[in-house]
Amino acid sequence: MKNFVNFWIQKGVIIKHPESVYIGEGVDISKGVTINPFSCLTGDTKIQEECEIGPGSDIQNSNIGEKTRVLRSTISNSNIMSNCNIGPYSHIRDKVEIGENCRIGNYVEIKKSIIKNNVKISHLAYIGDAEIFENVNIGAGTITCNFDGKNKNKTIIRSNSFIGSNVSLIAPVCINENVTIAAGSVITKDVPKGSLGVSRVQQKIIKNWKNK
Repeated sequence: MKNFVNFWIQKGVIIKHPESVYIGEGVDISKGVTINPFSCLTGDTKIQEECEIGPGSDIQNSNIGEKTRVLRSTISNSNIMSNCNIGPYSHIRDKVEIGENCRIGNYVEIKKSIIKNNVKISHLAYIGDAEIFENVNIGAGTITCNFDGKNKNKTIIRSNSFIGSNVSLIAPVCINENVTIAAGSVITKDVPKGSLGVSRVQQKIIKNWKNK
């Protein structure tokens, strides 16, 4: 396959260590973009102005909005708007839409979901078949449990909600506006607006415990 790296260098794109970068036919790159080493851009991919891609990023058939940074991550068949930070080691796939000013961090996987503006999913999360509204924070270790063995089900998280660490959201489920979900909860029912959702086994302390 022909590599279009030299073509884009001549157009003014900054490509560091170009011998390690692959840019396929059909890719479109705007001015002010920096492509770092060991990155691969293929298919119908568009990189908007002042983005920084890589090092170590693989982007296929996706749009990356202006001033977005993608670090050591894989993105396919998705659309990411402006001023986002992606990675390191994020995996975004299968028709994901991400709004402006979002943070998608370390070891986060997102599949077939809509993420609106100002959302933070910073660590170790799985978001599948979900719609997340504005100004939501998703804690480390949170997952949307979207597959019941037969069907994929949807999770909705509405605006200004906070999802604590290590939460399991059992779809179909809706977290309404201004909700807090306590860390470690397993949520199986819709949570009404302005509520605290908690679902935990009560902690027990057994004194003078000795292993057999």
